[in-house]
Amino acid sequence: MVDTFLQNVADTFQDIKAKAADGISSADFSKIRPLSEQIVVITGASSGIGREASLRLAREGATVILAARGEEALDSLVAEIESAGGHATAFPTDVSSWEDVNALAQLAKEQFGRIDTWVNNAGVLIVGEFEKTDLEEARKLFDVNFWGELHGTKAVLPIMREQGYGTLINITSVTAKRAFPLMSVYSASKGALNRLYEGIRTEIKEPTIHICTIMPATIDTPLYDHARSKEGVTPKGAPPLYPPSEVADVIAECAIHPKREMYAGRAGAVMAASNAIMPGVIDKMASLLGRTALLKKDEPQAAHGEDNLDKPLGAGTYTTTGGQRGRRTEMVELAPRVMLGLLALFIVRRLLNR
Repeated sequence: MVDTFLQNVADTFQDIKAKAADGISSADFSKIRPLSEQIVVITGASSGIGREASLRLAREGATVILAARGEEALDSLVAEIESAGGHATAFPTDVSSWEDVNALAQLAKEQFGRIDTWVNNAGVLIVGEFEKTDLEEARKLFDVNFWGELHGTKAVLPIMREQGYGTLINITSVTAKRAFPLMSVYSASKGALNRLYEGIRTEIKEPTIHICTIMPATIDTPLYDHARSKEGVTPKGAPPLYPPSEVADVIAECAIHPKREMYAGRAGAVMAASNAIMPGVIDKMASLLGRTALLKKDEPQAAHGEDNLDKPLGAGTYTTTGGQRGRRTEMVELAPRVMLGLLALFIVRRLLNR
């Protein structure tokens, strides 16, 4: 019942935004190919959202060019796609390097003749209080999360301008709208991306070039297991958690029906709207519940334990899901779902009384 209400509220916000955007949009979708004919580049393809999206688009017949730092993980993904009858090519790439990303774009263009869709997705995470985060760690996170997507955008836009069309899909986060405790630097990197794409969008004059921003809620991926913890324990995703297929489906939708901004996971739209209307209340809730929601108190982890901030982990660690969802998790998620439902009800009442 709560989930249904959340879905209705989230859909309402999405519809309002879409209608407002459509009313002034001059976008031209005539050059967008069906997925079965598209050439798609995906960064951060080795695990989580990127791996799930690669599998999803390949099942639809797209030719996917896979980019990430871990060569073994990419090779395993290519084998998985090809064994299912799909088409994939791996280009090991460190998105924090402009030379790597530019080479990726040029190789994709030379090998396949065009790039229909480019998905900026690579990201890393630090979980810990701001004052415990070293400056070099914060810079490294921005190198991957912010500069990695900027590099991808900078590399592919000239190609799309030359060919006269293209769709750029950028994965940010609901934390771009509402920062999470213990994730301040990560949230800042995602917020910076949202502003970057807003600015670029106003500069693109070609109606056949589309820029999409997708903001996932908390997704059950290996991101948290791969994160650097500054709190001495293993991080976890704050409930409610959604499967990576939620984001993969939105990516597939944007590849054929581009939209300016979309949320993946209904709680994201509700959280963003709640923060816009009553940020002080959200501050207090986040402060009260943040540590419990984001840390596994029974799983000690060294402050600089094994993580992928500086280098990729072993191929065996790269999966689509983080394995946090399950019956117990669903029960734990009930409280925040009810809380989000109450927030959504409050928002609706405030809007109706205006």
